[in-house]
Amino acid sequence: MNFARRGVLKLVFSYQPLGDSLKKLGRRLWNSLISLLACLGLLAGVALVFSPFPIGVVLIAISLSVLIYVNDGVQNLLRDIRAEYDHLNDKLHWLEDKSSEHARFVSDALGKTRPDLQVDGD
Repeated sequence: MNFARRGVLKLVFSYQPLGDSLKKLGRRLWNSLISLLACLGLLAGVALVFSPFPIGVVLIAISLSVLIYVNDGVQNLLRDIRAEYDHLNDKLHWLEDKSSEHARFVSDALGKTRPDLQVDGD
């Protein structure tokens, strides 16, 4: 009986497709939660952009950077928007250069959305 139980437990815990699918589900849930929080931060940043303190711009930059890292769809959408609107591309390129000294993650995230760079998956 004890040997049978060990065999069943070993079979259950060593079954890779189940473990991989649970990891993928957990990763998707985590990315969805982070995306939701980043969207809320983006909305709060838009609401606070005209406040006396420049906290809205900071929230927008951080939330957009998190969305770019977590969600490939947002990254591709922003790349397409930057390719279409040169003025926005220039402003985001300026923000990318300025943030490279103080907030490297913002600069790295915006660098992923440059329209002149080709991504392997595209």
